[in-house]
Amino acid sequence: MKLILKINENLTTVNFNKGDISRIKYIVVHFTANNGDTAKNNTIYFKSVNRGASAHYFVDENEIWQSVQDKDVAWHCGAKTYRHSTCRNANSIGVEMCSRKNDKGQFFIKDEVISNTAELVKYLMEKYKVPIENVIRHYDVTGKICPDPFVRDAKQWESFKCLLNTTPEGVTTYRISEENLAYMVAIGVINSPDYWRNQSVQWLDELLSKASKNGVLDSRIDNGIIDIDIAFDVLKDAGIIDSPDYWKGLLKEDRVQYLENLLINIANKCRIVLEKIVHAEARGESEHGQRLVVNVILNRHNSKNFPNGIHNIVFQNGVNSKGDLVYQFSPIADGAYAKAIPSESVKNAVTKVLDGWDESKGSLYFRTVKGLEGSWHQQALTELFRHGCHVFFR
Repeated sequence: MKLILKINENLTTVNFNKGDISRIKYIVVHFTANNGDTAKNNTIYFKSVNRGASAHYFVDENEIWQSVQDKDVAWHCGAKTYRHSTCRNANSIGVEMCSRKNDKGQFFIKDEVISNTAELVKYLMEKYKVPIENVIRHYDVTGKICPDPFVRDAKQWESFKCLLNTTPEGVTTYRISEENLAYMVAIGVINSPDYWRNQSVQWLDELLSKASKNGVLDSRIDNGIIDIDIAFDVLKDAGIIDSPDYWKGLLKEDRVQYLENLLINIANKCRIVLEKIVHAEARGESEHGQRLVVNVILNRHNSKNFPNGIHNIVFQNGVNSKGDLVYQFSPIADGAYAKAIPSESVKNAVTKVLDGWDESKGSLYFRTVKGLEGSWHQQALTELFRHGCHVFFR
């Protein structure tokens, strides 16, 4: 692929070790933890003074600057102890996103920086044959809260990974309408409408995935086959669009395939989320026990008391009485979800439940038997049954 933005060079003379191209196996995403910096200024900072740290690339709203050559080793993810078993400075490329702070002092990454970074990462993935599972956060390597917005809100990281998928070849593109731009701004999906106004439909997958609260799981999408009228029904039911007739007016025959691919892609992403969380929560359980965990998530999907969308259910979080951020599913917080590679048993369990298997008795919660005594689950919920090392509640 060809990058839209030019890669500018201002190579450091000191903050690197010599290497070769064959070393590249991972791409690690960082943030600069600054407020209003630029990519160029970061390369100036690392240019000729030994900083004890470095990165290959820095990305801001407008530019990409390179500080260390790809073949050489930058000092971007070294540590005394590691969360990741194999990713190190020696086999990775480090990409830093320039950051901002909001009125509350929290870091955030502007939409333009995210999209520019995604384009760079896709380019590097293709150039060095790096699979998407080897694109990881600094947090995944060492446990450092970096990039802060992508650790604090794991949904942002999932959305970034979605951007690394490419638009189907041969699909005609069209511009996003002013009506839909206004809608995206109103619900907080985008911050900079002027930027998105100039983007073509290759960005629509990300926008619609966010607008649909991170995905739609729908039984009407079957084995990659979807009728175009059903596609509009699914989009409307998910709250992505209000007027199917409006969207039908936008579509010509050469655009129908894109919409079909979009819906299938959203459904597949939801399935991946299901498989990863079930593997992280119940990899040691029998397939029966794994199916029950899938049931609980789908029961929540059908309940008005939980967030809309599979992704939002899995990544649901809140603040406890101590002010700590707590996730509904512990593997999101402890990193097990990010590392999960679903087993065949888990994939089979998800398939069976999506085909209609349900012995959950309406369960909406589960936890391990260990630590049950005196727990919130035991005090606030009704125990329904036990299976393996899990207790199921409503």
